[in-house]
Amino acid sequence: MEATTGLMLIVWLLGLVLVVAWIILPFALIGTKPLLRELLAQAKETNARLKAAQEGRKP
Repeated sequence: MEATTGLMLIVWLLGLVLVVAWIILPFALIGTKPLLRELLAQAKETNARLKAAQEGRKP
């Protein structure tokens, strides 16, 4: 009986952690959206600079 109670406690705690994570996850994703936009803009700028540098070296 005690083993079942301990197992149920572990399952309940795991469920609680999953519920908290499920609630927090959307806010974490929304928070990263502006950062991803900034990274994308920087990547585009880097690609443009690399392309210009590559065209400058061609004979």
